[in-house]
Amino acid sequence: MLKTAALFHFRQAVYLQDFQKALERLPADTDLYINIAESSPSVAALGEQKEALLETFPHAEIISSPDRGMAMGGLFQLLEYIRGKNYGAIMFAHGLGQEEWRKKMLLSMSMNSGKVMLRFSQNQSGEKLPAGLIGDRVLPFDYYNIGPFMALASRHRIDLNTSWEAFFEQHPKARDMPVLERAPWASENRLLSHRPEVDLEYARAVFGNLNSATQLMNQEYLLQFSQDSVIGQLPFFPGGCFWINGQLMAKLYPKIDFTAEFAQLPEGLISDDQFQSPAHAWERLLPVMAAKLGFGILTLQ
Repeated sequence: MLKTAALFHFRQAVYLQDFQKALERLPADTDLYINIAESSPSVAALGEQKEALLETFPHAEIISSPDRGMAMGGLFQLLEYIRGKNYGAIMFAHGLGQEEWRKKMLLSMSMNSGKVMLRFSQNQSGEKLPAGLIGDRVLPFDYYNIGPFMALASRHRIDLNTSWEAFFEQHPKARDMPVLERAPWASENRLLSHRPEVDLEYARAVFGNLNSATQLMNQEYLLQFSQDSVIGQLPFFPGGCFWINGQLMAKLYPKIDFTAEFAQLPEGLISDDQFQSPAHAWERLLPVMAAKLGFGILTLQ
């Protein structure tokens, strides 16, 4: 049976007790890899962070990287680091924004590792391949994802005119709209402050047969891309923590240069509340790619 890998990403060495408890619930022979973002003001401070991590996780392999792309930047660095290693299951979790619901998510993911292994080895009903990604919870992919995808296709962060709250003040009726109605309506009212030029060659490689840059702004195209008669409506994992099937990674590694993608992620970004960036696009795109390769997308429930 193939081994399990745990990938942890930190901006600073905090909440270590929660991650230690999570690791203790995984198989005893789990390999642990940690990436820490180089956001510390000095090399000495970064050294102190690594020392604290090694004290808690003495058997971990620890790397560091520039602070890019929030959690997805850490994931890309760690996936590239273990490229060529053959794991059956990979758990990714990060110590960014550890609100109470994120701690519960970490607990749930680690406690259900046995269920995850079983699902990764079994085909789901009516599917040719087993589950590719499993998260604690999912949200529906909706038209508001146009922002992150435009950011990815243009390789630039997109500034929003305003936050959602300010947008609601300007357009009160939008507050009570269902999200699947509100997001297209908000986009039509030019919530995006500008529409940057798309790198069509790159966008075609990621999104398929694009005839023009404006096609990516088209509601029908995005809906067709994110859901079709075969795979149905796709979810994504809020919080950026999930399990990855090693079989899925074997198919994704030839398709994605994680080092190149990491270099395109924005630096020092704390959240995407005021911006949309390629980091959030990749959070949504990985489940899409998994589903289009034939893998199931499941929740622990």
